[in-house]
This record gives sequence, C-alpha cells and structure tokens, in this order.
Amino acid sequence: MGKTLIHYHLFKNAGSSIDKILRKYFEDQWASFDGNDPYGLIDDQQIREYFECHEYVIALSSHLARPPIPYADTIPIVFLRHPVDRALSVYRFWQANPHLPGHQFVVNRTFRDFIDWSIKSNDVGSIIKNYHVIHLTGAAFRYRMDGYYAPNTQDLNDLKALLENWSTFGIVRRFDESMALFNAAYGSLFPGLFEGSCHENITNAAFISDEMEVERARDLAGADIIADFIDSNYLDMELYSWAQQIFDRKLHVAVAAA
Repeated sequence: MGKTLIHYHLFKNAGSSIDKILRKYFEDQWASFDGNDPYGLIDDQQIREYFECHEYVIALSSHLARPPIPYADTIPIVFLRHPVDRALSVYRFWQANPHLPGHQFVVNRTFRDFIDWSIKSNDVGSIIKNYHVIHLTGAAFRYRMDGYYAPNTQDLNDLKALLENWSTFGIVRRFDESMALFNAAYGSLFPGLFEGSCHENITNAAFISDEMEVERARDLAGADIIADFIDSNYLDMELYSWAQQIFDRKLHVAVAAA
C-alpha cells in the first residue's frame, strides 16, 4: 500500500471545500466512503479494508470515519470550528434544505429553541453539543452501548494528544492559513494540492470571524441561552481554545521555515 490520505469530513466544518480540492487533484483516485447507514460509524479497520479493496484510491473522504488513522503513514485532514459558530451554521443549513433529514430538527424551531433542544438532548442534540470530542474519540462508539453520548475529560485529553501527534489540522475560520499549514506539512508529498483557496458551501460568508458569529448568535437566541450552550459545550470549548494556541504555534514555525 502506497501513501494514503483520509479526510475526516465533519459536518459543517469546511468539508465540502476539502472534498472539492481532493476530487480535483486526485480525480478517480479520490473516493467518498460512508457505508449504507447514515448514522453508522466506520473504524480504522474498515478504512483499511476499503483501501485494500480499492487499490487505485489514494485519498478518501468520510463523514462517518473515526480515528485512528488506518496506517501509520496515512495523512489525516480534519478541520475544527467554534461550537457557537458551527451551531448557527448547522441551523441555517438545515433551515435552507428541507430535503435533508436534519430539517425536522429546525423546521418548527427558532434558533433559540434549537439551542435549547440541543442542551437538553443527550442523543441527536450532540450534532452541535461537544460534537468534535464525540466525533473524533471513542465517545462515539460508547453511544452504541450506553444509549446516549457522554464524552468526558479523558476523551478531550485523548483528542488533544491525537491532534498533537498529527502534523497539523485546520480551523474553519482560518481556512487559508490552514491550507498553508497543510502545504507546509504535506506539500512535498502532494505538490500543489494545498495551494490556493477554495472555500465551498459557505452558509454565511458575511460574518468572517468567530467573534462576529457568536455576537450574531446572541442576537438571534439571547445571551442567556448562548451562555448555557457554551457551558454545555465545555469540552469542545476547551478543545477549540487549546487548538487555536497549537495552530498559532504551528503557523509560526511554518512561516519561520518558509
């Protein structure tokens, strides 16, 4: 097996942009793999089996794949996003697309109602509550046994260690800088892949910073419930704060080396 790349396509985390970039670069050597169950999980063993059964595929994107990476030298691509910014994006996206299953969760709810529902839900509400920690750790698999998602501090620490071990990761609101970091880390392996910018499927391009979107969310839902939402997202909030620091450090090193 030659060099492989996997894109962990987190919903509303710039995944469409990355898929477009990978599809254009790799052409028929890129594939998307999510199985037959839209709510299923795909572990590293299943990803290895996919690559072995599709030897022509180099780059793979998946909404349902979970770390760890399938091979020790597989290149991982993942983007993180501020929980409040992401929640607002999810709400807008589902509101605008009645054909999607998620529309049922927003069709009769204001944004405030949507946030309140997610805070109280231990099941589907996790689509915006501690989503990153659930999606990228063993917490997702524990749901199958416990009947609800219950990520914990150990999951958070495991995810920090995972991301530290990877060469880099992306941040949605810093897309161009993220592409520069990916290029610094992996550009020698795939020349030209991460050069330029192609940010697709932007639900609201008018607000270009985390701070502006959080203020927008407060205006729409009320500062009180956004504060409650932030509290309920304490794992993802800590992850995001930590990730910004690590991202800045990696960016500084990449710029100094350029």
